[in-house]
Amino acid sequence: MNRLHSTHFVDRRQMLKGTAAGALGAAFTSAGVAAERPVTKSVIFVFLTGGISHIDTFDMKLDAPDGIRGEFKSIATRTPGVQVCEHLPLLAQRSEMWSQLRSMATDSSGHEPACHMMLTGRLDLPIGFNVNDSPSPNEWPTIPSVITYSLRNTKLPPAAILPEPSVNEAGRVRPGQYAGRMGGQWEAWHIDIAAKSGNGVSEWHCRVGACAQFVY
Repeated sequence: MNRLHSTHFVDRRQMLKGTAAGALGAAFTSAGVAAERPVTKSVIFVFLTGGISHIDTFDMKLDAPDGIRGEFKSIATRTPGVQVCEHLPLLAQRSEMWSQLRSMATDSSGHEPACHMMLTGRLDLPIGFNVNDSPSPNEWPTIPSVITYSLRNTKLPPAAILPEPSVNEAGRVRPGQYAGRMGGQWEAWHIDIAAKSGNGVSEWHCRVGACAQFVY
């Protein structure tokens, strides 16, 4: 089996059928029984590699010289002292609903090691880590795989990754996206639904330069 694919890969139709069935079942449950409010929360993690710059979105560097700061203007948000790019007015209106973490960083200037750190939650690299050998069973497990293991007794997949694996400019898969040392049985639900262009390159990747979106 190609190690880029696991038995959890599905197509669009299968994903829609499974999602609809789950939603319908939840609707019947809520209609028949007054269930308690669930304590488990869902998370959508959008990981952008090559996406829009921080100086053009949430960190405008207003006091920096022209050659450093971005070309856009800033606008005030509902939170005093917090400003964002002029092209994010809806986020500015809802600033009480989100937070900025500016203290998170890695000691690596390489994209591949940094991606492994961000997607696994570990700043230490495993012994024998090789950026040219990915995905590898030697990698630390990705966060969705840890969730898949932790919630293994649930009926629906606890974690899904879409719309495709993230690759670098050379076409190699970036590390940190698979179960690694946990073993393939704990792979998250990989949903490869990105439309491909004529040369086989994902249109999604060409348009936004984005990595996978993890839905926990």
